[in-house]
Amino acid sequence: MPRNALTQRHPDLKNDFYAKVKERGQPTDPERRLRKKITKLKELRAADTDDEDL
Repeated sequence: MPRNALTQRHPDLKNDFYAKVKERGQPTDPERRLRKKITKLKELRAADTDDEDL
């Protein structure tokens, strides 16, 4: 099921989710690791693009 269909049909679930995220305040350890990995992959992709321009 697409995410937008779920959030449109069940706004209560969406609101509960965002309330819990806001309540937690800090990102979890797995979320921090994932964000760090994404940043590294974006840097590698940018470096590959720069190498192709040469």
